[in-house]
Amino acid sequence: MKMKLDKGKEMGQLNKKGAVSPSPDRIIGYYGSPGSYSEEAAILHFGRACQREACDSFEDLVIKLLDKKIDFGVLPVENSSTGTIAPVMDLIRDNRVYIIGEHISRIRHQLLGLAGARLEDIKTVYSHQQGLDQSAPFLKKYPWEQIAYQSTASSARLVSELGDKTKAAVASKACASLYGLQILAEDIHYNDNNYTRFICIGREPLLDETCNKISLVMDIAHRPGSLYAILGLFNEQGLNLMKIESRPIIGKPWEYLFFFDLEGNLADDRVKDLLRGLENGGHAYRVLGNYRAHRDANNSCL
Repeated sequence: MKMKLDKGKEMGQLNKKGAVSPSPDRIIGYYGSPGSYSEEAAILHFGRACQREACDSFEDLVIKLLDKKIDFGVLPVENSSTGTIAPVMDLIRDNRVYIIGEHISRIRHQLLGLAGARLEDIKTVYSHQQGLDQSAPFLKKYPWEQIAYQSTASSARLVSELGDKTKAAVASKACASLYGLQILAEDIHYNDNNYTRFICIGREPLLDETCNKISLVMDIAHRPGSLYAILGLFNEQGLNLMKIESRPIIGKPWEYLFFFDLEGNLADDRVKDLLRGLENGGHAYRVLGNYRAHRDANNSCL
């Protein structure tokens, strides 16, 4: 699974926010319908002038990227309330796509319905499973049927198209105006610090001197002390390990691949020494990307 990044492959220039600035004819794919949180992340990361294409599913976006129907993609990968979005991690693991950037957005869910609808009229609520989960305490107050749908924005569009006052959607304020819906209840998410981390992906890796975050996936030997030995290599190089997470290996029950996020640049000597140590130890790994970590307006990581 080892991969070597090719510094000679140009993907665009980094702007001051660390985002790739694609030429006007390039297309950014995002998950969901217009008005989705993923589209908002694409706009904030790449700029409002970028061409955008909605994708019906996470897999659909990756397929379009590999088929060169889009140039870059934006996918949600982690939420501060509900954790990792495992299907996205699996797609990045299993396909030759690379993380070239990230964006973190605050997520505020609204309950949307038709104009004139009241809470007592509602019988069915649609949203992506993440939207339902992040709003679970509020939704549990009512005897509503909850239906997991394609995305939050697709759910809002569906409610608008159905024209039924008993239907509602958990989605963004932007979806209310976009699909002509009324906000029946504001900020129904249970975590006031509800953030989603989005990754920007491309067909080629990106390496720039400003890149300061590395993601990699590793197959660690299924024997005592293996993970401890790997963590020792990070410690020896003084590298800050930001995240570690395991995912099951299909066909090998109770064996796992491990995902790591760490601070650093592939051109740094300490990172080179780490990777050399992994190679010498016979650990199979693949670098998923070296990119610039998202920072907010105060230049702080969220």
